[in-house]
Formats: sequence, structure tokens, C-alpha cells
Amino acid sequence: MDSSYCDLELRKIINLSMRSDIPRTYGIIVWCKRTSRWLMIRRKHSVHYLSFLRGRYPISFTTEIISHLTEDEFESVKQIVANGYDYYIQVMNDVYGDMLKGNKLHLVSWNHISYSLDLVIRSIAKFESSTKPPLQYLWAKGHPNTNNEKGLETAIRELKEEAEIDSLPESAIILDSTVEYSRNGIFGVYNVTCWICVVEEEFNLKNVSPKDNEVSDRRWMLMSECKPVMNNIEYSVLEGIPAQFLAYYTPYTPYTPPGPTTLALPVGAVDDGGDEGGDDGVVDDEGD
Repeated sequence: MDSSYCDLELRKIINLSMRSDIPRTYGIIVWCKRTSRWLMIRRKHSVHYLSFLRGRYPISFTTEIISHLTEDEFESVKQIVANGYDYYIQVMNDVYGDMLKGNKLHLVSWNHISYSLDLVIRSIAKFESSTKPPLQYLWAKGHPNTNNEKGLETAIRELKEEAEIDSLPESAIILDSTVEYSRNGIFGVYNVTCWICVVEEEFNLKNVSPKDNEVSDRRWMLMSECKPVMNNIEYSVLEGIPAQFLAYYTPYTPYTPPGPTTLALPVGAVDDGGDEGGDDGVVDDEGD
């Protein structure tokens, strides 16, 4: 085959990063027995914004991408459109930091954004005055780093990275059963597998550094606090977990040693100060 075939303008799509499949992601949902609270993570950027920056979207999906951007992300895309490639590289450096050094993938990504530019401009005009969605909270989850990384290994690694912990507490129990569900993503339906981790006590969470490329907040939340800040699909998954997995994990109550106790004496009894081995102190009403 003539090698020039792959250099044709309309054939460049075969080299785009959006061609990668995302069949399954893995996560770990942490629940504290004592407080009945869940460990929740808020990422720094929406998946739609990151997909836009990396050119990981079909051009026909451009309008859907723009409609899911937060207020700050929407303004960022407007500035990219207005200022061009140099500003785009500045944004990529801000978002990805050192991960971008030596990586030429942003050139392919920019080409893809350029192809969809007219539709991006029309989509910006369409949603300019609309209310923008906030960033949502979720448990730690992500994709395997390598082909050899197992699902649970991926879930634990993501938890360590996003919660910024070195290891799980010794009391942590990872249940054998998993939660399985599907999501509609940019490339169609993908599957999610999550493990449930039960801990006795909440472990401390570090404040998020402004330099963190992935996370903007992390905290322990009650179920009632989760509902307003989560996607409906993930919240319904979370809501179903107690009945399925936590029925035998009642809230933990720390043991408190009993203190001094004053016993109620029987009617007619006399408190003699507790003599040792003598008269039992009970008055014989009938006499001798």
C-alpha cells in the first residue's frame, strides 16, 4: 500500500487519541462504620473538559461536550477559541503540568480541536447564557496504568493517589462482592467495577494542594450530603450499597468502661456503709 495513503488529510482521524477504547474503569468506595460517612472526591476538572483539551471526542459530540462544562471551563474554552494555539498550550501546561513535557500528543489534539472549531463556536453561542453545572463528587476510580494491572490494584492505587494516603488503615475490610454498573460516556457505554471498603474510623484527609492536577476537594460525607453533589447514576449506586453489602456492619460505638454505680436498696434496708462479712444491715421489723 502506498504510504502516502495515511498522510491524506481525511485519514488523520486514524491517529487521533480518541480512537482508544475505554471498556471499564475500577473504583473503591470507602464507608466508615462509626460515622456512617462516605469518602468522596471532587476532581479538579470535568471529564468533558479534559476530553475537549485532549481532542478525545467525535466531532459530532462537540455540542454535548460544551454543554457539560463548568463556568470556569466554559470561559477557558472561549479563551482558547479567541487566542489560539499558544493560549491552548498554556492551558494544557496548567492542567497537566509535568505530564505534558516531551509529549507531542497535544499537537494531534489541537488539530482535532481545529477541525471542530466552527461547531465549538456555535455551541458556545448556544450555551452562553445557560446555567453551567458544578463539579461533582465521586469515589476514587480510574483506568489501569498498564495491561498487567488488575482491577483491585487499579482501584487501590486510585484511592491512594486521589485521597493522598500511603495505605489503607489496618482495620480496613475490602468486601469480596463488587458493585457493577454501566455509564453512557463520550464513546458510548462503558462498564464500572467498584469494591466496597469498610473502615472502623475515618482517617485524616490532607488539604488539597493548589498544584494538584487531579483533585480539588476530598471529604467524608453523610448520604444526605452526597445527594446534591453527585451524579444521579452514581448516587443511586451509593444508595443501594447499604442494603446489599452493609446490613451486618452496624455503626461502631467505642467501648466506655463503667463508672461507680449506686445501687438502690430494698424497702426497709439500712445503708450501713457496707460492713465486711457482718450483719447484712436489714432491719427485722418483727423483732426477736
